[in-house]
Amino acid sequence: SARHQATKLPQTSSRPVMAQEPANPFMNTNHPCGSAKKIHGHEPQTVFSGHIKPGVKSEDAVAYLKYHGYRSIVNIQEPWEKEYVDLADVSNAAGITCVNLPCPKVDGEGMHEDKFTINLAHITGLVLLGLPRPSMIMCRSAKRASAIWFFSHAVKHDLTSAQVMMLTADAGLPFVGDAPLLYWVARFMMQADEQRSRNRRIFGDIKVTAASELPAWSPTKHVEAETEKYKSHPFALGRMRSTPDRYEMPGNCPFATVVFPGRVAQSFGYTGGKIPQTAFGTLRTVEGAVDWLATHKFRAVLNLLPSDEEHFEALESSAQEAGLQHLHIPLTCADKAGAEEVYTLNQARIVALCVLGLPRPLMIVSKQMHRASAA
Repeated sequence: SARHQATKLPQTSSRPVMAQEPANPFMNTNHPCGSAKKIHGHEPQTVFSGHIKPGVKSEDAVAYLKYHGYRSIVNIQEPWEKEYVDLADVSNAAGITCVNLPCPKVDGEGMHEDKFTINLAHITGLVLLGLPRPSMIMCRSAKRASAIWFFSHAVKHDLTSAQVMMLTADAGLPFVGDAPLLYWVARFMMQADEQRSRNRRIFGDIKVTAASELPAWSPTKHVEAETEKYKSHPFALGRMRSTPDRYEMPGNCPFATVVFPGRVAQSFGYTGGKIPQTAFGTLRTVEGAVDWLATHKFRAVLNLLPSDEEHFEALESSAQEAGLQHLHIPLTCADKAGAEEVYTLNQARIVALCVLGLPRPLMIVSKQMHRASAA
């Protein structure tokens, strides 16, 4: 049966030699391989589980993952949960990539749409798509883990809502009994179905390869050519200043500064001769910002502004209306004393995986250039 089966993945050359197979330290391990293969012909290399069993050491849990050939683990428990265990240091030391990506644990009535957001679904999906497999997704009871799995799996295999429902029922996935989680997945799949009706995919042509980019795109060539044509246009570029790729924009442009780091990256020779299709921007005003991005052929925008800074909500809604992929990952501006607590390696992994997966050309937005350029 594919239901709630503890999975022994195929032996790999990296598996350490042990006298006997270590006991499974995780609660409610579930691998829907049989159901997935029956529904759409692919066996996923993703397993979801509950928390680590009481009394099990972190080192023993990671040894189990190492023995079975896992290459990554995603812990979606919130740190305040009683059963929460941070495996990051032990996992990374063992060569297993670990990402802590909290997914809300909620109680009470309602669908909790303010917590189970589409933005969180997109971040989760992009992170899961970019991580090496086999992968373990861990939470308290495997409910949330089995739900967020679809944010990557449905996109990777271009599943319809009907296929997701059949797979959920056939595999007996535990999230089906949790109304807020079920509604969360349903909302995500409604958006996926809508994009499919337009011959698109929910994350664009999502691949962590050059295929995420346009066949040809030169930001400065394209923009400079249009500057002459639209000298009186409110989005006309200002004169270059400071570096070959930095533009100080005129006062009527929604962006104060735009940087295209492509030439600098190209000059170091590590881009394969291609100019990266990524730009950084500092917002002057949200009004007209998405129109400017659309005019210059941008396909995605990553907003690093925390929700208590201006421009965040308005930029999100206007980007969606214009058909741009929008993602919000708030990065608080930290002082030097608290920088290591705010700018963690875990946060860096999340940002990196999302940036890799977003369609290009991509604009990364922050209030100042520091956070955007770091991301």
